[in-house]
Amino acid sequence: ESKVGSGLFVNDGTEVLTNAHVGLSGAFVDVITNDGKRYHAQLIKLDEINDLARFKVMGLPADPSRAAKVDLSALKPEEELVTYGHPGGAPDLWASTGNYKGKASLESLVPDPKAYPDLVALIAMKNSADPLLAKMARDYLASERIIQRAHVEHGNSGGPSFDGSQYLRAVAAIRI
Repeated sequence: ESKVGSGLFVNDGTEVLTNAHVGLSGAFVDVITNDGKRYHAQLIKLDEINDLARFKVMGLPADPSRAAKVDLSALKPEEELVTYGHPGGAPDLWASTGNYKGKASLESLVPDPKAYPDLVALIAMKNSADPLLAKMARDYLASERIIQRAHVEHGNSGGPSFDGSQYLRAVAAIRI
């Protein structure tokens, strides 16, 4: 199964951060840079609870200036964020301005889980006879997500949300 998503460069500029649900198609993904070059990237870290995956881009020279600057401090109510991505796999970079609205668990954010087949499966897994699987599902559904009012589409998943100082504050994950 082929998946389309967005991502951003981190660390020394040779690693890409995206959503785990984008990168779960395998241990390798293709990365297409904004200049149209295609690279293969290998999974180096998967955090399914926070829906994040980090990949090492092979053949891309290190360049720390291409890596996102990160701010881990608390967001302010209504703080403006700009989310970037390539909705639908579009070649042009797309931006959407929105505002921080708070945090909530993934399960509480989705008004109709039936609209998200993966969530229906996770909700069912909470009652699994396998205690490890049940715990993983409960932890994932209870994990906090940043709520941002912005226009995002399929393909924006994994795209960065930056504040006015161009610091990474969030990663787009789900449209509700």
